[in-house]
Amino acid sequence: RRLFNLQWMTCQVCLTSKLGSEFELVLGCSHAFCRECLREHFRIQVESGSASQLRCPQEKCTTQVLPTQVKSLVGDALGSRYEESLLNAYLDSQDDLTYCPRLQCQRPVVTEPGLPMAQCASCYFVFCVYCRMVYHGVQPCRLRPGEQRAIRDEYLSATPAAKQAMEKRYGRRTLQLLVDESLTQDWMQENSKKCPHCGISIEKQDGCNKMTCWRCGTYFCWICLVALKSSGNPYQHFSDPRSSCFNKLFEGAEELVEDDHEFGEFL
Repeated sequence: RRLFNLQWMTCQVCLTSKLGSEFELVLGCSHAFCRECLREHFRIQVESGSASQLRCPQEKCTTQVLPTQVKSLVGDALGSRYEESLLNAYLDSQDDLTYCPRLQCQRPVVTEPGLPMAQCASCYFVFCVYCRMVYHGVQPCRLRPGEQRAIRDEYLSATPAAKQAMEKRYGRRTLQLLVDESLTQDWMQENSKKCPHCGISIEKQDGCNKMTCWRCGTYFCWICLVALKSSGNPYQHFSDPRSSCFNKLFEGAEELVEDDHEFGEFL
């Protein structure tokens, strides 16, 4: 080490020549870097949350840095964070470990294979390992509104074994209803529009683009969804040259009705 300290070396990070006494050897691979660069490298990695992948900065070197060396360079506070991140990474890799869902606890909890219930040994909270809510016994997990579509897609593309596992978690009837409802919603989005006044969904099967809401009676344009005059001539929207829907009364209609008796009332 004495001879090493007296040699001039070039740091591969900052490309500065310094005495070996200002360098640090990475334990496990013996790659040398100036202490200032190695300390900054460790600090950035720990503070960015990627400390579980903290390795020697030498290109293509896969040596993982020891926690003791990290702590000696960055201090006890950041060194402890590195040790904690290593522990969390290990716990996350264990299939029989989860975390207490209570925000004020978050302690690791050992789970039993095949059992949906777990109990935190620290705060004694009993919870479902699937939905992480209070344990609900034989009742299926409640679906959160924001995850329903993702669960539907997962269920539709799942293997028979995966479908069986999902049915055990959520209930077969619940999943089937979810599939039926979401498919209906998809169809409604593609084939219906909402009344601009009351918001009810309305389907247009044929006829002209002047629509009448079956709930509130509002006249509106199927093309631009503008509410039309409730008195007078609602068809004026399609005969006014200044309108964006001028001459588009029957645009997109599958069947043109030669004798539109309703239109005739306003002629």
